[in-house]
Amino acid sequence: MQHSDNRARLYRTRLIAAISILAGSLHLPATAGPTTDQDLSLCTDKVANHTIRIANCSMVLTAGDLSDNARGAALYNRGQAYLAQGQAEKALDDFNAALEIAPDSEDLLLNRAATLRKLGQYEAAIADYDRLLSRDYEPRAALYFNRGIAYHYLNKEEEAIRDMEKAYALDPGNLHFLETLDQTKRLYKLR
Repeated sequence: MQHSDNRARLYRTRLIAAISILAGSLHLPATAGPTTDQDLSLCTDKVANHTIRIANCSMVLTAGDLSDNARGAALYNRGQAYLAQGQAEKALDDFNAALEIAPDSEDLLLNRAATLRKLGQYEAAIADYDRLLSRDYEPRAALYFNRGIAYHYLNKEEEAIRDMEKAYALDPGNLHFLETLDQTKRLYKLR
């Protein structure tokens, strides 16, 4: 029993530390109190089943008085779990709500851009990728590649090829970038 209690205590401590790191990376104000942090750990468990994470985050979000920091982190984590489950519309709602709290969060912008692309909202995704590129967000190669894919779906051939070539130039060891670029060029020649 003692061993199990120690393991649970260690686990909670690690989760609270991870939450603090996550909240800092979101650029949210660090105002959450210890009770909120403990409650928030219920929805930031990266090991848990996504359904459980969604349920836990929802409970934390409806529990009452959350700081902006805790609310933003819960929305971010629930959005990631929704996205992992293929529920992109719900993920987008959470990322948008979290961006109202932390409008400068690059991690939130990146997740929203990916979600918008999954939903076929390519112009909006491109706008988020543009914002990230204007801030020198890393990894730049992935941003160019993903923006190139969005351009491709909009039938903007020049922009798609330009971005895919830029992505490969920044990361020449990435065979996925090269293969996709080659396939895209061949496709455009067939038109």
